[in-house]
Amino acid sequence: MRVLGLLLAGVLLLPGCRPKAPELLPPPPGQAPLDKALALAERDRADLALPRAAEAGYTIPTRLGPVDAVLADPLALPSLGEQVGAALDAASTPRELFAALAPLDPIGGGSAPPPPLPRAPEVGSRHRVGAELPSEIVASPRWPVRTAHLPAPWPEAVAELMVLLEELDRESEAWDVRGHGPTRPNRAAEEYFVDAETGAYRFLTHPVGVQLEFLPHAAGLDLAAMQDAAARLLDAALRWAPKLQEAAASLPASEGPLLQLQTALGPVILGNPGPDRFEGDALLVIDPGGADAWTGGAGSNVGVPGRAALALDLGGADTYTAQRPHSQGAGFLGVGVLVDAGPEADQYLAPGQAQGAGFMGVGVLWDAGGDDGYGAGGFAQGAGTFGVGLLVDVAGNDTWAAQGRAQGFGSTGGLGALLDLDGNDQRRVGDGGADRFSPEGGGGQGAAFGTRPFPWTEDVALHGGVGLLYDRAGDDAYAARAFAQGASWFLGLGMLLERGGRDRYTAEQWSQAAATHLSAALLQDTAGNDIYSGTHHVQAAAADRSVAILDDRGGAADGYRLGAIGPASGSNSGRSGHAWVRQARALAVAADDGGDDVRRAARDALGVGVPAEDEGRDGLALLLDLGGTDLYELQVVPGGANPADGATWFDGNLGVAQDLDPAADSLLPIAGWSPWTAPDVGFSWDGTREPAPRVAPPAGDPQGDPAARQAWLTGLRAAWLREPPAEEAADLDTVRVLSGTDRSARVRRAAGLALLAAGEVEGLDAVVDSLPFVSTDNDPALAAGSLVGSLQALTGAELGFDAREWKLWWQDHRGDGRVAARLPGWRLLERARLESAAGDPLAAAALSDQALDASGGDPIIRRLAGSLVGSWAAVLADPESHRLYDPEAAADLARRALQWDPGDARHFVTLARALLGVGDEALAKRVVLQGGLADPDDPDIQALRRRLGLDAESE
Repeated sequence: MRVLGLLLAGVLLLPGCRPKAPELLPPPPGQAPLDKALALAERDRADLALPRAAEAGYTIPTRLGPVDAVLADPLALPSLGEQVGAALDAASTPRELFAALAPLDPIGGGSAPPPPLPRAPEVGSRHRVGAELPSEIVASPRWPVRTAHLPAPWPEAVAELMVLLEELDRESEAWDVRGHGPTRPNRAAEEYFVDAETGAYRFLTHPVGVQLEFLPHAAGLDLAAMQDAAARLLDAALRWAPKLQEAAASLPASEGPLLQLQTALGPVILGNPGPDRFEGDALLVIDPGGADAWTGGAGSNVGVPGRAALALDLGGADTYTAQRPHSQGAGFLGVGVLVDAGPEADQYLAPGQAQGAGFMGVGVLWDAGGDDGYGAGGFAQGAGTFGVGLLVDVAGNDTWAAQGRAQGFGSTGGLGALLDLDGNDQRRVGDGGADRFSPEGGGGQGAAFGTRPFPWTEDVALHGGVGLLYDRAGDDAYAARAFAQGASWFLGLGMLLERGGRDRYTAEQWSQAAATHLSAALLQDTAGNDIYSGTHHVQAAAADRSVAILDDRGGAADGYRLGAIGPASGSNSGRSGHAWVRQARALAVAADDGGDDVRRAARDALGVGVPAEDEGRDGLALLLDLGGTDLYELQVVPGGANPADGATWFDGNLGVAQDLDPAADSLLPIAGWSPWTAPDVGFSWDGTREPAPRVAPPAGDPQGDPAARQAWLTGLRAAWLREPPAEEAADLDTVRVLSGTDRSARVRRAAGLALLAAGEVEGLDAVVDSLPFVSTDNDPALAAGSLVGSLQALTGAELGFDAREWKLWWQDHRGDGRVAARLPGWRLLERARLESAAGDPLAAAALSDQALDASGGDPIIRRLAGSLVGSWAAVLADPESHRLYDPEAAADLARRALQWDPGDARHFVTLARALLGVGDEALAKRVVLQGGLADPDDPDIQALRRRLGLDAESE
């Protein structure tokens, strides 16, 4: 944070600073282990540049400097982690501590000017009518009388902090760069993330209307000025804390507050040296000591007229228990700071938007010591969106728990950081067994989420933020459900920097350096014997144009295990991790610089992955072990691989794994990461709301490389689905040859599908023969988008992903004519999918109707058509689909989906929402009641019942 770093005074020394480790000289150019591994993979560093957003069809009107810079040069991510970690290690004052966060700051070099909006009308003063401003109270002749019972320096401290808060409130008129004061949409901050009716996440893959309601308001805020305000408040509180602690014993005894004032900006309260109970919201609270109970805002600007608030507790084992969001160091359209300066053990409990949370503002919680306990719901414990949320715990063996979006979490335009400077800590994020995409499913311990629309080619997508968990020292234990311990989802940057101690990491899914959808994640542990345990998609796992890096340093012996953890392990336990990639352009690197390590997994691990659907876009998985005597235990060893100490093995051109002996190979125990270059810009938004024109695919060439041949065949398939070629067409002969002889399985598969589109049943030969080659269109982990559904519609055989079963089926049925009979219906369904992908749901529905007619109402085609049309109906029925909202069309599509797939409760939900959109509440109630019969436990059905009052009617 640039402004905090510049303005914080150095007044409070911080424990736990580590001696600087000796620096190793880098290897000569091109001789680093990373360069040698890239050469074996036939790649170079320039090949790895991300995010390739236009290639994937995304429209992104936001920019976030740290995220964009990392994706542009993914191998610089560990250098960024080391730079931030080393700067935080060396910090001995708050000023240095916060200055170290500058490379992650959403301010960066300054945001682009936001698009203009109409000026809001004046609505009168927000200050409390009939009350004096703090400066008026301090300047009054009554002030010495009011504070005569307080020994020095208490009157001076209270007066300075009161007046400072007034000064910040006066300056806040300029915090909105459009000059019309604080504005926000008519929604709670939590609605940016969670649907108020259903409690489901709305920002992972969901229409983006609500986020776009917030964005113009957030983009109009001067975050740099808010950070400046937070810096000055924290500076003043920490400067006064030791003086007031020293003078606390001289305060008079009292049964209640020693001072209580009503100001125009909110209450000012000075507690007594014994136990106090602080309820409600206040501009300023100072407590001298005692075991206090805080049940109000406790350093939140929400609930007071002023836009900045401070709570300062000087000692005692305190309990902070909030009943509402925005508490315990929370800023919403303003600044909130909570400082607990005592060394005792404190307890913090809040529902969310708390404990160092900044949403369209800046929130800070600073705890100076003690074995503390932290518990929260969502968006807490260092969480920032359109702002900055910081939690600094200086010392103590602490216990942390949160449901999600916590412990270092960032979303759009935000920085969320948890900085723990000393102690043996235990942290948990997410509820075991919860849906990983639910608010209780995790997301934290250095995690970031952006917003990906649905469908993502039809609307704009938004950057996430930066989430950081930094732990300086101590033996720590981390546990998580999903998306944690250095994790990110869509255009975010999640980082966990562990700088000392023997640590244990346990997570179920998508954690321990895991990134998906144009994002970046880093888990960097620089010391100690560590143990990593996860179920799947962990320990350097990347998908879809993302980078995930697990960087373990220190030369100590570590353990890596992939196996069943938690109630949601499922059939994938023990796989897909420790340098594993899937989908286009993904990059995963697992590096360990020494020690006698042990690695155990079931399969699909140790430098492997799933090829992309398209030639030329495969990801890359790199495993580098740079020293020690290591043990590998892999239950299912991929063909041609030999995971062993001192060995090198490959997964085609998709993965390279090397276990090196530095002495034998004359290599230094450093991987050779790229240097980090700080970006010049922070967060900005250009005001775009419409999707950009799609990037046309390459024309292809039947004589070109495999990627060109595949592109050519894909284009032919689309054309032939619309109009089959003449029997003598020259291209048909070329396609027939490619289907049987091309060396690329992807090309043979594309040729077979093109022949089927042309009406030639023999094309199924090539498709079935290509099935042993698994790529993202034939990956069991991606059933919804796989080739299997198309094969089921074509053949009527409801087989799964077993290539041998399909081969046997085709041998038995090749001459019985059933595929030829089903081919017309299949072709129409495939055309419907093309129209759907092109953004024309009505054409897709009409073609689905024709497919059903041609197939005689085949149940497989009915199910697939219902899913296809029902997905579009859900988008058109959702008011948050701001550009696509069309309830009349949605009602028509939902009726068809219900007719074709009546057992799916989602179609009832969609139809009810569409009917409400056109004003037919009576019919919507009937539909909801019918949907309840299909699935009474469906949360969307239950939410609609509450909304329509059906629960009350049934009572």
